[in-house]
Amino acid sequence: MKLSQAKQGIRTAAEAVFDELTALTRVMAHLPHPQPFAAVSADGWILAANRPMAEMLGCHEHDLVGSPWSIFLPAWDERAHPLPTEGVQCFESYLQSPWRPDGLAWVHVVADPVGGDIGPHAYAVFVTSTAAEPVRPSVAPMPA
Repeated sequence: MKLSQAKQGIRTAAEAVFDELTALTRVMAHLPHPQPFAAVSADGWILAANRPMAEMLGCHEHDLVGSPWSIFLPAWDERAHPLPTEGVQCFESYLQSPWRPDGLAWVHVVADPVGGDIGPHAYAVFVTSTAAEPVRPSVAPMPA
């Protein structure tokens, strides 16, 4: 494969991810309640996050970009590898943040692979709190 063909393939994959995530954010704009959302690369790095996700984690959106998603969702590495190339995966786990002194929260996670015909290039990750209050820091997270 020539270098120019490889560059074109990378650009096309990035465009496919961008197009799918853009369509998802358009839909989310019409939801009645803010939906915490992050775009996570196939190798587990945060590509983008919206304000509701940042607020849930107690930081600014820009603080999240480039961070490993497993810092916030420790079960991600176990759950995401391997996620299937097609189909949505749903699971519950603890969400934690170095910016939140109030501890961990039990959340419902929906991960949708995006941007790949042979395998996902990224995941659209939606997180919803399942508890009325966060778990206190003194409580250890349960295994996923």
